Amino acid sequence: MSDIRSIETFGAEIQYFRTDPRYWEPILRRFKDTGLRCVTSYVPWESHCVGEPDAKNPAGIFDFDGKTDPRLNLRAFLGLIEKVGLNLNFRAGPFCCNEMPHGGYPGWLVLGDPSMMVWDRQNRTTQGYWIGSREGSQPSYLHPDYLALTAEWFKAVDAVLLPHLRVNGGCVTMINLDNEISYIVKDSFLDSDYNPVNVAPGGFYHQFLTEKYGSLKNIPYAGKGMRAIEEIVPPRAVPREIGADLAWYTDWIGFKTWCMCQYIRCLRAMHEENGVTGVTFMTNFNPHLPEGVPTRMPDFEEATGGIVGYDFYRG
Repeated sequence: MSDIRSIETFGAEIQYFRTDPRYWEPILRRFKDTGLRCVTSYVPWESHCVGEPDAKNPAGIFDFDGKTDPRLNLRAFLGLIEKVGLNLNFRAGPFCCNEMPHGGYPGWLVLGDPSMMVWDRQNRTTQGYWIGSREGSQPSYLHPDYLALTAEWFKAVDAVLLPHLRVNGGCVTMINLDNEISYIVKDSFLDSDYNPVNVAPGGFYHQFLTEKYGSLKNIPYAGKGMRAIEEIVPPRAVPREIGADLAWYTDWIGFKTWCMCQYIRCLRAMHEENGVTGVTFMTNFNPHLPEGVPTRMPDFEEATGGIVGYDFYRG
């Protein structure tokens, strides 16, 4: 039990990118005076991306030093947290929500290639985070192009983060792998995610079925004459009554949990490949319809390799 670490799970949020830098230290000191030992902050891709992608910068051009806006001086902010003597939960998305124009994603990403987005049962891209700007779609979690862009964002922001890890004498003790993983609440049974990377022959849906059943002969709803798992298609409608093929529908639900877990593992691996170590990884989820995107906490906890929990909204 020598690897037990103390984990701060209660803290206060300070959003440096929305706050005049002259107030950063006074706010942090007031937090410290209350007895708090931990603060949290989003580190939005959307805010730090100050230029469109190009050949050298596929995830955009970034400002972490406040050159274009003093509020973006992430390095200085991290240094102040250490000066004051607080711990930090570092929340770099890729999705933040946070009532931002595009939820923390750069606008060019959510307004980009439709083939990279979540598709509904009718092969339409789904509405993304529309609270801030009412435009854009939600990237499909396991689409390789989206993951490649996210990896570039993490590579850039982790380069700033590494000197500030607790194991390196810094303030960062916890990292949020992503915020509210729930397909941007497009969580009804048929809303997500029919992107071809999932449901085309040999896609992730068939990988899930193979992992669960091993072979076609073990799948209770496999049709007569089928020769391979890749011939199975997901449900795109729900009848008034479900009979012997109930498992076909519940497997589609289970597949969404599987996708979310795979996504979490990908995000954690990106950070670890960048040298992030000695932190507690965490993931928070938005409550959603259990028949659409179920929240199986033991699976999410295993994928995160840390702690998981719900966001609870009073209303």
